[in-house]
Amino acid sequence: MLLAEVQQSSDVTYRIYDYNRVGLDGKPRELHTELAAQALSYQVEDEYRTEYSTEENRANRVVESPFFSVRVTELEESFHRNLVKYDSFIITMCLKGDCRIRIRSTKEEVVLKEGFSCLIPAAIADYDVVPLAGRTKVLDASQVLSIRLMSIGSIRRMGKSIGLQ
Repeated sequence: MLLAEVQQSSDVTYRIYDYNRVGLDGKPRELHTELAAQALSYQVEDEYRTEYSTEENRANRVVESPFFSVRVTELEESFHRNLVKYDSFIITMCLKGDCRIRIRSTKEEVVLKEGFSCLIPAAIADYDVVPLAGRTKVLDASQVLSIRLMSIGSIRRMGKSIGLQ
């Protein structure tokens, strides 16, 4: 099983349990059990599996949220991705087979083996994914620009709604 945890960038961490670790002061670190409970969704779903298109040689949307986007591409031939317009780094994970990431502007290449990931900076997010031996499958995750366009007031309201002051 291969697990990819995708989450939005945040400066907030709620500790529910901390394995009895101590801080620099030698005292147990603070837990945030009540805040964590407020931030959790307790909704029970009929199905937790995310259904998505599996069209070959196409970046198939798995998740699109106000905070991030996740796409999966299964391919047998070179596939061009130009994501510079999103002004976000891209995390690429090779899910099946091995591939090469070739940056178009610099001609630099990196080999991604199955199960490995790389971070592609926003400034060079115009690249090709090239399968090395037959079929490969990659997952791309990126931040969504709209999170950066939120006003300070929106961010403060969002923080207050989850218990931050």
